[in-house]
Amino acid sequence: MSLSKLHPFTPQEQLDQLKEIIDRYKDDVGLFATTLFGVELTPKQLEICDAFINNKLITIRGGVGFGKTFTMAIIVWWALITHNEVNVTVYGPTEKQMQDGIWKEINKLHDNMAKPFKDFFEVTTTRVSRKNNRSECTCSWKLFNLDNPSASRGVHAANNFVIVDEATGIPDVIYTEAILNVLIDTNPKICLVSNPTRTDGYFWRTHNDPTISHKWKQVVGRAADKRGSKPEDIEDMIAQYGGTTSREYRSHILGEFPLSNTSGLIPRDWLDTASQNEDVIENVLEPYIWGVDVGGGDKESDRSVIVIRNDKMIVDIKEITDLDPVQLGYRIEELIRATPKIKRPIAVCVDGLGVGTGTVSVLKSLGVPHKDVKVGSAATRGKDRFMQLRDQLWWECRTWFEQMDARIPNHTDLITELSLPTYNQDRGKIKVEDKKSIRKRYKNKSTDFADALCLTFAISPKQYRGKWSHNTPIVPYNLERYE
Repeated sequence: MSLSKLHPFTPQEQLDQLKEIIDRYKDDVGLFATTLFGVELTPKQLEICDAFINNKLITIRGGVGFGKTFTMAIIVWWALITHNEVNVTVYGPTEKQMQDGIWKEINKLHDNMAKPFKDFFEVTTTRVSRKNNRSECTCSWKLFNLDNPSASRGVHAANNFVIVDEATGIPDVIYTEAILNVLIDTNPKICLVSNPTRTDGYFWRTHNDPTISHKWKQVVGRAADKRGSKPEDIEDMIAQYGGTTSREYRSHILGEFPLSNTSGLIPRDWLDTASQNEDVIENVLEPYIWGVDVGGGDKESDRSVIVIRNDKMIVDIKEITDLDPVQLGYRIEELIRATPKIKRPIAVCVDGLGVGTGTVSVLKSLGVPHKDVKVGSAATRGKDRFMQLRDQLWWECRTWFEQMDARIPNHTDLITELSLPTYNQDRGKIKVEDKKSIRKRYKNKSTDFADALCLTFAISPKQYRGKWSHNTPIVPYNLERYE
């Protein structure tokens, strides 16, 4: 007999019935949904529910129409009915998205819930509570606070479940400063749900970054997973979204991430191509240029990074964390001295502003060929196109990748950092997103590796074509003292 047809029980009978639900349905959300709400979940919805039951970290990317939000609402009610001392927090980017999305589904399910259990709960515009245990059995929704990420933290509970709706719209700092905080509890779960519309950010990383993705249970839903979906329906959607080559086809129909961010300066697929390009080889007849992003040499400062570029190829990346700027200058000299003559740099390009001043001074005193790059100064090429030299260098780095004949190591930090900045037009000139904005969006993420690469474009190898022609041995400029 359906529970919705049972007569009201005495309080003790209601408690006994609740215990039966816990015993019978705690491991079977599908049966739970059928019994309490009279709905039959699709195979994909059941896959999502099983992933939630059996894993601590769950990340779900999916197309449109197959019922992601509805499934999350089912899971919320399952958690509240089959657990005591449970806190469910649903995060979202805007109040409208929360009210029109998952909270609307939660309310509809409560309206259709079997009578004995419907009366156990009170639903408001922001909270669901079990009437006899309001403080320890509850669900609420929260918006993130980018100016004060710690304010986005929820409460602690023995069973602490977090659902992040529209997860791709949540800044990284909210994950690291607030959401992941629940993992210290006894039985935590974090479930991320979103259309895969961006190729950066924490949600993207849970599917694609091998440093963390192996810890997450991934589920992929497609538009074809919708109940009753027909091939002709999918064909109509493909036409509406602009064909099989469009971004919307990948994200909304296939449930796959786009190949790049339209607002990103350097598309992710360009970087992936460069990291897999084995056709490009090192060419000692082309100049070597070193780019140096200088850190402070202590725990509170950025690391120092050296990127060595040989024409179309990054041949080496060095990360230095234990030297101050002056010591770094001497270290660079040692590295050059240890480098074969034919591979020594024509110039070491250093951002001479701020902490970089000490490094530049040492290089100058030692006679090391260098270029003091003032990234905040006016552009040196294309002055009518770029706001500052920094914008020019990043754009020239972009062009380097755009030609599809560059080669870089499969270096996670470098690739990630290169994909972070966005850009726009300011008074008709290109303006690349500044470091402060990037740090704010990505929890103090610094673009040290990417900046070091961009610095290698501060000089043009063309000026050395005569001196470094193919029939002339390369003798490092100004480095005879090292012999």
